[in-house]
Amino acid sequence: MIEFDNSYFRNEVRSGFFVPSIMKRAWAAQISILMKLDEICRENNLKYYADFGTLLGAVRHEGFIPWDDDIDVCMSREDFESLRIIMSKNTYEGYLYTSIYTNEFFALQFDRLTNEMVMFGQEATNSRYGFPFIAGVDIFPIDNLPESSEEREMLAQDLLYIKSFEQKYVDDESIEIPERISNLAEQFKIDFTDSTVVNNLRILYDKRSSQYLNCPSDYAVFTPSWMNNTDKCIEKKCFEKIEYLNFENIKMPVPAGYKKMLTVRYGEYSIPVLAPDERHEYPFFRKQEKHFHKLTNISFMELSYKDLEDRKEKEKDIKEKCVGLIDLIKKQIELAISLYSSGNVEECEKMLVSIQDVVIKCGTILENNYHESDITSIIKAFEEYCELVYNAAINCDNTSFPEHLKAVIEKWGVVRETVETLGNIEKPLLVAFVFETKEEWEVYKKLYDEFSNDSRYKCFIIPVPEYYRNYDLEIDENTMEYIGEDLSKECPIVDYKEFDYSSITFDYIIKSNPFDDISFGEVIHPFFYSKELKKYAKKIVHVPTMDIMDFTPEDSRMMYMTKYFIKTPGVVFSDLIFLKSKVLRDRYIEALSEAKKDDWSSKVKTYGNENELKEALLEISKADI
Repeated sequence: MIEFDNSYFRNEVRSGFFVPSIMKRAWAAQISILMKLDEICRENNLKYYADFGTLLGAVRHEGFIPWDDDIDVCMSREDFESLRIIMSKNTYEGYLYTSIYTNEFFALQFDRLTNEMVMFGQEATNSRYGFPFIAGVDIFPIDNLPESSEEREMLAQDLLYIKSFEQKYVDDESIEIPERISNLAEQFKIDFTDSTVVNNLRILYDKRSSQYLNCPSDYAVFTPSWMNNTDKCIEKKCFEKIEYLNFENIKMPVPAGYKKMLTVRYGEYSIPVLAPDERHEYPFFRKQEKHFHKLTNISFMELSYKDLEDRKEKEKDIKEKCVGLIDLIKKQIELAISLYSSGNVEECEKMLVSIQDVVIKCGTILENNYHESDITSIIKAFEEYCELVYNAAINCDNTSFPEHLKAVIEKWGVVRETVETLGNIEKPLLVAFVFETKEEWEVYKKLYDEFSNDSRYKCFIIPVPEYYRNYDLEIDENTMEYIGEDLSKECPIVDYKEFDYSSITFDYIIKSNPFDDISFGEVIHPFFYSKELKKYAKKIVHVPTMDIMDFTPEDSRMMYMTKYFIKTPGVVFSDLIFLKSKVLRDRYIEALSEAKKDDWSSKVKTYGNENELKEALLEISKADI
C-alpha cells in the first residue's frame, strides 16, 4: 500500500485552483488502484503509459492537473486485449474490471479498473485512504491507423457514423438499423440479436477501431479522440520507450516521446489553462454523493445552516464590568470580616484568597482591553491592592490581622476611584489574528504589522492547533500540529490554552480557515470553530490566505468547488469577508446566496492592501457605534 503523509490530504490551492481534501483522498485512492494495475501488468509483461490529462499532469505539475479528477493510462491494442483476457480469467479481490464486453450497459470505448463499492468508516481504511466512493483508472487502447490517407478518412467516417447512429438509437429505439451498420456488423461477425443494439454498436466501434492491429503503421491513436481531429496523429515511435516522471508520490511511466505527443494534442502545453472539460460530470464522484444523500438523508461533510443567530447577550463595557467586580470585592470584604468575627479564620482566609482572584481577574481584563501605557496607574493600584489582600490572607491567625484588614478596606475606595477613570481613557479596537500554519502567518504578519503600529488597535496573535483525520475520517488527536512554540521566538503570541477568553470581547477576530470541521483532511481545534469564536467577538472577519484564481460562473469545476471553500462554516458564520479581487467577490456573493439568504453584498468586501483593510474595519466600528 502506497504511503501518504497526513499533510498530503490538506486542502490546497494549486496553480490558483482549489483542491479540497476529499479530492486528495480520491487521488490517493486512484493511485492505489493504479498500483494494482501496475502489479498486474508487471506480472504479465504488459506495458502501460500515462496519457491525456494524467500525462500532461506528470509533465507540467509532477502530479494531477489541479482541476483534473481521474487517472488516464493507455496501452497498445495488443497489450490492451491481453489485459482483457487476463482480467476475464482472474479475480482480484476488492477490484472490478469493466468493459463493453463485461457490462452491456457500460457506455465508454475504453476499459476501467475500479474498487468495488462505496465504503464508509473502518472498511474504507486500508485501500481507500478515507475516500468513501468508487474510484478507478481509465485504460485507453491505442490503435494503429491505416497507412493510406483514404483508408484513414474512411475509418474516421465509419466511426463517426457508428457513434451518430448509437445516439439516434438511444433517443429512439424504434428506428431501423441502416444498411451501412449492417454491412459493418456482417464484416466483423456481430449478430445484433445476441445482445442489446446499443452494446453491439459499441462493440462494432471497438472492432472497427482495432482492425489494423496487425498492419504496418507509422501512427497510433485513441480513436474516439482522433475521429473528430484526424490531423492529430501520434507517431508510433513515441511509444517505443518508457520514461518515468514524478507523479504525486510515485513514479509514473510515460511514453518517451511525450513532448511530441503533447504538442500534437495541445500545442503549447507548458502554461496551465483551466479549459472546459465536457468528458464527464466533475468531480467524478458527484453522482455518488447525491445518491448517498438520497439514500441516507445525510449531507456528508457538509454544513448545516441551523442556529445561525447571534450567540450572546449584549456585552457590558469594560468600565461597567470592572466596577461590578470591584463592588463584588466590597461584599466579599464584608463577608470576610463577618467570618473573622465569628472565629472562622480558615474560611476568612479562603475569602481573602477569593478576593485576590477577583482583583487579578479585573487586572487581566484591563490588560487585555487597553494599551499598557494608558492604564499604568490603574494597574499599579491593582498590584498594590493585591499585595495588601495577600498579606491579610497570610496573617489571618496573627494579632496583626485587624490592621491588615483595615488597610484592605481603606484601599478599596482608592481602587474604586481609579477604575472610574477608565471613562477618560480611549479604548482601542481589539483585533485577534487566528491561524494555524506558517503560510497563513506569512500573510497575516503583514496585516499584524499594519494594525499593531496603529494605537487605535490592540492586537493579539493566536496560533491554534490543527489535527488530521485518519482514513476512517475520525479526528486523530495524536496528529496535532502547533506552530506557536516556534512562532513565540519571533513575536508575542497568545497561548491558546492559557488565555482568559472570558476577560475580553474582541472587536474583530480575523480568521482564515474556512473549513472548521467540514474537511476530509486537516481540522482545527473545536474551540476555534467560527461558530464558537462568535462568543468572544463582536465580529468574525474571514480574510482568506489561499491564492485562488479569478473564475467565472462558466468555470463549472471551480463553481462546484465553492461548496468546499465558500459554503463552509468559517465563511458562512463570518460577519465580514474581505477579498483582494472584485471577481472573487462576485463568486463569493453568488455561492453564499445559494447557501443562505442574507445581505451578502454588504458583508463581502474587497481591499487593495493592509492599510485599506485596517481603515475599513475602523469605519465599520464607527458606524456600529
